[in-house]
Formats: sequence, C-alpha cells, structure tokens
Amino acid sequence: DSYWNLNLTNTHTKTVTDDVYRDHQETFDALALNEMKTWLEFHRFWLERAAAMTAANDGRKLLVVRFEDLILDMPGEINRILEFLLVEDADASTRSF
Repeated sequence: DSYWNLNLTNTHTKTVTDDVYRDHQETFDALALNEMKTWLEFHRFWLERAAAMTAANDGRKLLVVRFEDLILDMPGEINRILEFLLVEDADASTRSF
C-alpha cells in the first residue's frame, strides 16, 4: 500500500483515494503480488545462507533479528544482540568474516 501510494503520488506523505484503488485494481494486485514474491525470495535467500552456515559448523555464528521483535521488545532484543556479540572466545570474536 505504501509503495503503491509512492508510485502514484511521488511522495511518502500523500495517499490515494478508494476510487483509485477500484479503477486500478488489477494493477494494484499485480504490484502487490510482485512485491510479495520479491520479499519471499529475499527471506528465502537469507534463510538458505543461515542453514548453510549452520551445516558448515565452522565456528561462524548468525543471529537473526526481526524488526517486529525489536518493536515489540526493544530492550530484550538489544540484550539478545549484545549477548550474541560479546563472545567469550577471543579467536571467534576477532575472526574476519
């Protein structure tokens, strides 16, 4: 919806009326479907990389941080990120990835 408004109004601060949605329903549906496919591929790419890193078992670590979790519990997520980054093994914490 936000991307649709941006394309039609060339701004992030305006919105289109309901009649614009009705008049361009097929175009909106196609745009929304395309964006969903793009996000699906984006997430699939990173999840496959995470699985490969886990399978390699070579000492690399990965922490997945979801925006939604940051919004729901920012202090808890920040603590989780800090715990992940503060690795006790000096070799692991200074390794160049």
